[in-house]
Amino acid sequence: MASAGKNRKFLWGMTCGVLYFMIILVVSLIVPGKDVTNGMSVFTCFIICALSGCLGGMFCR
Repeated sequence: MASAGKNRKFLWGMTCGVLYFMIILVVSLIVPGKDVTNGMSVFTCFIICALSGCLGGMFCR
């Protein structure tokens, strides 16, 4: 019987992707001269980070 963690790899991957997005967002807000007010680009970055983390979680052992 597989453990619960192995069945939810995509959730762990998505969580890592969201955490990575948060790091990118915080660094972007701290660095002077960067404009992160464009909501659509922030949303796009969030989706890319979350989905790529999910995908990576599904394919990693």
